[in-house]
Amino acid sequence: MKTQVTVAQVRKLNQIAGVHSVLWEYDGLTGNFSCDTEYFQILETYDQNSEKEIFEWLHRQNSFNEAFEKLITSRKNLDVYIPVKTLESIEWLRVVGMGSQEENIFIGSIENVTKEVRREISHRNRTIEMNSFEKGLEQFSIVARTDARGKIIYANEEFCRLSKFTEEELLGKDHRIVNSGYHPKEFFKDMWDTILEGRNWRGIVKNKAKDGTFYWVDTIIIPIKNTKGDLIEMLSFRFNVTSYQELREENLRLRKEVEHLKFELHKEEELAEKV
Repeated sequence: MKTQVTVAQVRKLNQIAGVHSVLWEYDGLTGNFSCDTEYFQILETYDQNSEKEIFEWLHRQNSFNEAFEKLITSRKNLDVYIPVKTLESIEWLRVVGMGSQEENIFIGSIENVTKEVRREISHRNRTIEMNSFEKGLEQFSIVARTDARGKIIYANEEFCRLSKFTEEELLGKDHRIVNSGYHPKEFFKDMWDTILEGRNWRGIVKNKAKDGTFYWVDTIIIPIKNTKGDLIEMLSFRFNVTSYQELREENLRLRKEVEHLKFELHKEEELAEKV
């Protein structure tokens, strides 16, 4: 059996909680609404002396009518959120209702929850944006997570595709599994020193796939620490820049060849002058 309450009890609870909302009462026999105008501060666009307007407006809202019908017929609690269009914006009301100790009398409150709803909408939008961002990163970049020792604890599909290792082959290993031997020890020492200082590291790395082929990745490593400041994990994003890097290396090779040809031509010209 549900505990029934009185208007006085609801008012007392509102006072204790510091909630500023309309307290309303509905007489099921006469069909009349009444309000406690002392708390009628929910919308600046409504005058305190015209509280009946809010109920007349509510009865034009399908969501309220359906919930209110359940309250009257089955005495189930009413709790609905309803948008209110004002001159400047959209505001939100939370309408709550319940049965009282008196038969055919129903009481409740109407509270302006616009700030809470807007925060929730903003949070939901940010969550959607972050999920879309993460999906994009997963699809177009190489994503890996390692523990504090550098052991791989997560590798996405793109990592497996480019390295030609399976996820099972990568998990539990460190990134030496794709080390090409191209970079000197100082290169990786600088990387670790930067990460252990809590700073992000970025660099172009040449890796070797399982089949012995080489690939280049633009790498970003983000250290993740706990509240004590201890390194607990590293998150890395890598972007395949093999084509760009190979073109760059080819340009460097051609430049060296041109410089060498210039040098040889210069030597021949010097010899010709001496002859």
